[in-house]
Amino acid sequence: MGVLFLFGAGASYGSGPCKPTNPPLGRDLLLKMREEGGIASTIEGDLLNCFIDDPEKGMIRFFEERNSDTTELLKQMCSYLANFTIDEGNTYIKLFKMLKKRKSICVATTNYDLLIEQAISSVGHLIQYCSSERIPKNIPVLKIHGSVNFIPRANIFNLRFEIPNDKSYAIFEGPIDIYDNAEKIINYCKSNTALSPAVAMYHPNKLFCTALHLLRTSKKIFKQKFQNHQKYSSLALK
Repeated sequence: MGVLFLFGAGASYGSGPCKPTNPPLGRDLLLKMREEGGIASTIEGDLLNCFIDDPEKGMIRFFEERNSDTTELLKQMCSYLANFTIDEGNTYIKLFKMLKKRKSICVATTNYDLLIEQAISSVGHLIQYCSSERIPKNIPVLKIHGSVNFIPRANIFNLRFEIPNDKSYAIFEGPIDIYDNAEKIINYCKSNTALSPAVAMYHPNKLFCTALHLLRTSKKIFKQKFQNHQKYSSLALK
């Protein structure tokens, strides 16, 4: 019997011990990013209050008022989230210790961070992205809103883009590299690249700037797994 696990907003925040701490919830994310400076620190006044009250509404306003800064904001967010790692006693580790021997299991998550991947690696397994047919010693992970380690394979620098409000469009469509090292992710995000990692915006339309085909494939597989699996488990999804 197949089992599909869906991890949503709040799952990483409540997963137990992490370093340097647990990833913040959406309404606190921008405030934490502002402490680092960067583009986040330029969001002030009514716009900042809008982000705090409702991150999606804040992103709508930011997208409308400061569209060409969107990529830099996504880069800073990915750099910030790449810093988090699981620690001993984290619930993700306990879960995958129990699940690793199951033959039919698939994991889907709306989170951008890498805590799930770290937990899977800690129990001696590998990660399959964009695949639902489990390979031995692997666990399928569908990042349906993207991931901080999905890095566009393109040399585009020192440009700014106006991003249309169209979920069928991306400013870059091409291959990506999967980074397995936080330092490499952070260095990429802090470079003068014009492209962010492939992650959705905090926006009702879940717009993507890069690698739209990859994310569509993940969502398609997730829908198929949801329809076909006989058991589901949803954790911290709102």
